[in-house]
Amino acid sequence: MCIDIAEATDLASAFSPENFTTSTATVFHDFDCNGDIFTVVNPGAKRGPLLRFRSVVFS
Repeated sequence: MCIDIAEATDLASAFSPENFTTSTATVFHDFDCNGDIFTVVNPGAKRGPLLRFRSVVFS
């Protein structure tokens, strides 16, 4: 199930994802888990402020 980031907008994406789950998070540039896959964030990991995204899916 794809989750759009509530704070993200068309003009300003979310940034610095942190994965507090036990699942792998795959973050996407666009809403609805469309567009480029920016990265996979492993459980317990976080990424820096240069990583911008608008949606995420957990697996």
